Amino acid sequence: MSKSAFPDVPKSWKFGDPPSISVTPPLIADEIYPLMESGFAEPVDVVRRVVSPKSVELVDGRVLEDIDSIIYCTGYDFAVSFVENEYNPYPKPGEFPNLYRNTFALHPDPDVSNSLAYMGHVAIPFPGFVQFELVAMAISQTWLGNSPLPSYEEMKRWHTKTLKWRNEMVARQKTQSTFYTAFVPFPDHIQWLNWAAGTGIFEHFGGWFNSRTWAFRWKNYELYKACMNGVFSPSIWRLFDMGKRKPWPKAKEQVFIDQERAKRQVEERLKKVKQRKSRKNE
Repeated sequence: MSKSAFPDVPKSWKFGDPPSISVTPPLIADEIYPLMESGFAEPVDVVRRVVSPKSVELVDGRVLEDIDSIIYCTGYDFAVSFVENEYNPYPKPGEFPNLYRNTFALHPDPDVSNSLAYMGHVAIPFPGFVQFELVAMAISQTWLGNSPLPSYEEMKRWHTKTLKWRNEMVARQKTQSTFYTAFVPFPDHIQWLNWAAGTGIFEHFGGWFNSRTWAFRWKNYELYKACMNGVFSPSIWRLFDMGKRKPWPKAKEQVFIDQERAKRQVEERLKKVKQRKSRKNE
């Protein structure tokens, strides 16, 4: 997306090899591009140390002088300090939570794990409000008995496997980074959300050897094409009836509305890019 919107980013900016989103969330700020292009702002390497009140040294050895301010964004640690110890998923704030799917209490008593859930403690590289809604849908279907939790032993195996993934991700980083505890592996989690929430996305867009995909494509070709080739509208998650949650009657209509809206935004973006190139060539 960045390369499409800003195809002339120079290699000196070092934007071409970003670290994993689980350790370094992306900066989504397209208005900063013209400021860097004009020289008003300059992207620099990672800071190694503060040399003096007015200078810092970068990891590449360069020293920046005459620094007016250093703004250090520390973020926050996940914690639920108001919960008693037995049910607190964070014995140490910021550590990997003692939760299944970073949502359900990982507790040997099934009455606890099936009745205690934590919202907002799981994340994947996916639009935030959409995944939070999907988690809420998954929790409701679990509590309704439509998407039962696995055994305590199986939930522990998931926890151990995900913790191993996290540790390996941190070990691969070239610079010191903070792993955001909310992150879990994307492919596994999105598949689980689809099943637990009962959305039917993978069943209806499951490839050429899936009979349900063929049936949906044959009966609703324009909708299928819009979903596959257009913007990924949040309404797609509410299209299908899989016997769990009810579909939204206006989901199909909203998909097409979102497609048109996205098309207009792309046209406006391309117009701005052309104008910027034109000014640059003058």
